[in-house]
Amino acid sequence: AEQQARDAAEAASSEAAADRAEMPAPKKPAEAAPDSALKRALDYARFSLTEVFSSLGIAYNDVGDKDKALEALQQCLTLRKETVGKNHPSMAECFNNLGAVYLQRGALQKASEHYEQALEQLMIAADGRQEGAYQALTLYNIGICRARLGHGREAGAALHKALSLAESALGSQHRQVELIRETIRQMTERPPAADADASEAAKAP
Repeated sequence: AEQQARDAAEAASSEAAADRAEMPAPKKPAEAAPDSALKRALDYARFSLTEVFSSLGIAYNDVGDKDKALEALQQCLTLRKETVGKNHPSMAECFNNLGAVYLQRGALQKASEHYEQALEQLMIAADGRQEGAYQALTLYNIGICRARLGHGREAGAALHKALSLAESALGSQHRQVELIRETIRQMTERPPAADADASEAAKAP
């Protein structure tokens, strides 16, 4: 009986070995896909760093260190473009902040160019529509630059469009609307250089 049991066990083992030999070899596991979660985390960290540069630039500008402000804001622009692409809506913030620094330095043409790039990004984000408070304030800044460059007709067009958008977005009694309205009034009474301070309109509503 013991011999029969051993024979049966050996036979079962042999059959199992034969079965394993006939089984197809397991497929090599597919190579792991790139870790998308890690990529998202790195992108988030890079974007957060751009916000640090942006805050530093604004802080330097507020205390009058225009050179360090410009350096920090340019770093913000470069890194953000690398992180989210040149047509991301958040690029408008970078262009607006740089425009404000250039305006306060008296570099009117550069300021105007950066504000115009900011407006372009805001309109892309709005599917080509002109609407909203941020577009209104950007148009206001463009109007200020054009006025000080001596482009009176273009300045007036930008400021009146800014007023229309601001009234729709913020209401006729909002302080930013009052600022735009007062600037238009002053432009009819005194030279452009004496217009209301553009830096106020660059702030969020």
